[in-house]
Amino acid sequence: MGEGVEASWLYLWDTPPQNEKAFSEYLKGKASTKDPLYYAVINKSTGLAVGFKSLKRIEPQHRTIEIGGIVYGKSLQRTPAATEA
Repeated sequence: MGEGVEASWLYLWDTPPQNEKAFSEYLKGKASTKDPLYYAVINKSTGLAVGFKSLKRIEPQHRTIEIGGIVYGKSLQRTPAATEA
């Protein structure tokens, strides 16, 4: 959904949705999973979603969580806020 978006999805298992409706369906599917757990990344200044990421392979007995499935929009990429997110 936009120029250069494929690079953000390069190392993910999924391919980028081709339109807003497909993206909405994609997000609904991700929201229904228990592992991984997907989270929206929200810009606190604007209140807009600027990306998403997941916590997966959650193993409380080993006290481990893997962070992955990260996709940041252009407004967040290569910024200090991306590091904080």
